[in-house]
Amino acid sequence: MKLPKIEFSKIIVAVTILLVYPSVILLSRRVLYLAEMAITLKFTGALPYLTAIITPAWAAFATILAFYFNKAKGENKEKIRRAGKRDY
Repeated sequence: MKLPKIEFSKIIVAVTILLVYPSVILLSRRVLYLAEMAITLKFTGALPYLTAIITPAWAAFATILAFYFNKAKGENKEKIRRAGKRDY
């Protein structure tokens, strides 16, 4: 029996979910810990640099998934179109 071919885009998404997502979560938790520590120590300055660290990480993760889902949508439309032309 022949194994189904795994598409490259699915490999990219799997690697993203397995490697990038945990690192983004870890980064977010560390930054929120720094913000909590700053508040606890009565730091009165602004903390925009902390949110500037988190934002690109989540944006990269969301961009990868958005492109994958858009590609999958196109592939599924094509599969449905082809299935409609077949005679069963």
